[in-house]
Amino acid sequence: MFSLVLLGGAGIASAAPAPQCNANPVNGPVTCATWVPLTNQPTFLNRPNDCAAFHNANCSSGVSSKGFPANFSLLTDGRVLIEGFAQDNSGNGSVIMFTLTPDITGSYQNGTLTPVAPLPAGYTPNDFGSAVLPDGRVIYVEGEYNDPLHQNFALTDQCAIYDPVADTWTSVPAPTFFTNLWPAVPPNVGGFLPPFFPYPRYPSPFTSTIAHPIGDAQTVVLANGTLMMADKLSKQAALFHPEYLSTNDPNLIWTETGTATKYDLNSEESWVLLPNGKVLTMDMYLDYEAGLPPIGSLKPPFPPSPPRINTLTAENTELYDPVTGQWSSAGSISPSLVSFPVDEIGPSVLRPDGTVLTEGVQVIFGPNGWIASTWLYNATTNQWTPAPPLPTFQSPFTFLYFGDVGAALLPNGNVLESASPLTFIPFPNAPAPSFSSTRFYEFDGSQYIEQPKTPNAQLGRTGGLVYLILPTGEILASDLTTDLELYRPANRGHDPAWEPVIKSVKSHVKPGRSYVIRGVLFNGMSQGAMYGDEFQTATNYPLVRITNLNTGHVFYNRTHDHSFMGVAAKTKPVHTTFDVPLSQETGPSKIEVVANGIPSQPICIIVQGKGDDDANNGLGQFNKQFKGQCTLLKDYDDGHDD
Repeated sequence: MFSLVLLGGAGIASAAPAPQCNANPVNGPVTCATWVPLTNQPTFLNRPNDCAAFHNANCSSGVSSKGFPANFSLLTDGRVLIEGFAQDNSGNGSVIMFTLTPDITGSYQNGTLTPVAPLPAGYTPNDFGSAVLPDGRVIYVEGEYNDPLHQNFALTDQCAIYDPVADTWTSVPAPTFFTNLWPAVPPNVGGFLPPFFPYPRYPSPFTSTIAHPIGDAQTVVLANGTLMMADKLSKQAALFHPEYLSTNDPNLIWTETGTATKYDLNSEESWVLLPNGKVLTMDMYLDYEAGLPPIGSLKPPFPPSPPRINTLTAENTELYDPVTGQWSSAGSISPSLVSFPVDEIGPSVLRPDGTVLTEGVQVIFGPNGWIASTWLYNATTNQWTPAPPLPTFQSPFTFLYFGDVGAALLPNGNVLESASPLTFIPFPNAPAPSFSSTRFYEFDGSQYIEQPKTPNAQLGRTGGLVYLILPTGEILASDLTTDLELYRPANRGHDPAWEPVIKSVKSHVKPGRSYVIRGVLFNGMSQGAMYGDEFQTATNYPLVRITNLNTGHVFYNRTHDHSFMGVAAKTKPVHTTFDVPLSQETGPSKIEVVANGIPSQPICIIVQGKGDDDANNGLGQFNKQFKGQCTLLKDYDDGHDD
């Protein structure tokens, strides 16, 4: 499950139990967040036989299935696209696609769930890559466990793209140049293959019948708007060119990048978009799993389990440069984040101060017990430093396990993290390793502050916790049960320097028409929420929200064709196009751009009716009836014909 390093070290001695948040302080602010369940839960995923097992199952007679929501994508019209898995009492499985739509007041808690178009036939992945593209469409790429019940570890090379306007999925041909480096027969590599791994690692028919298997590889939308996708089973990556989708030619749709300079296999690595446009990854050293010779400082022989003493003395990290299409070293770290034979890593999140918080699964034995390795990467100086130590527990053999779990950047700048304490005693006849109730923390840059648990936290299911930052600043969370929860941090504020800034927009807009809005920082300070090598839930793109000042009703206007997809670009002029829905109420309104849950300052506009014109523009009423609710721009964009 993991290995351990018998090591003290800088920062380890200060490790201690996490400080608790304060829900009822005598003095000072409340520091405890709250978890709030959705009013309308996905009951259509429940199986009656298992309904009592989970909080908020909302079961009733006639409900015929059971499952869990697995992946989120924030659509640019404010809805959330959700992939869910269902299983009925007879054991029949299915994938159900649905959306969460906020109510008329903008509340996601009271939002509605609506089925949408299903994925293409035969494509039912669990762990896969995903992204919201600059044109507003959503792409799912590759995956594993590609069967409705997710009982078979079946890799797939399928991809599909979702059009939220037409409500259709279209299959996308996979790259044909990806080459599976995992040989069908283990080569004679002098004992490099660990004895505790079955071989082949992905036996027939999981990859051997697929010409170009991809698996649960990572994705990132680069600053220029191009999707980059990794091949799990090689050092290859591909760039996506949607303008060629109509040709159905994979050699035009995808082009290869970075292969010659990648240090190790892409398997299980995570990609983080940096403010300079480069992509950071932490090498996982999984070449040896494929029967390939180990690389770097990882040396055989591999000791039996337990315990496993890590033979990796230093871990390489890498940077991908989109300008050159090449990888280069971002330095090495020791002790490493990775652990053998665990082929997982924790989440990595870019923070507003330009540092990337990276959680590992390597276990360090320090003065106060075991603790997982965690590091901070400074994107400005290109330097790694140990992060403040993770909390410890009463038992020195218990530590936080971060393998395959989500994390999210809160609007207040803290990072929401979750992990299940794992107890492992490396002595003969000791109890089997065991997880306990999942813990939740906010990392504020110097310490991890423990927060309240979800209702199902006692299940100890760290893996599978997926987060999505909503436009309200809340975090939507799925924990592999039918209970969807919203995380509301105690501190709902943010630094004004992180806000999108609207520079120009039309003073008058009409339902059914499209307009351009311009400004800076429309993409936020970070990708937002991260999971690791799969389940990408980035929200570094602009949403447009118009609120009618007479009724208070909230309308998200679909955005598309973003000019930029980079992060933390505080001075770069950017723009996007928004479509005013036919349902938009007319009258005095305020318009906001939202990125990663942080809204811009509201700008005053008039939503006109069908026959209205600008002769009597009505902007003067904002200085009277609606004073203080929005700001009048000095120069509206009324000279442009959008």
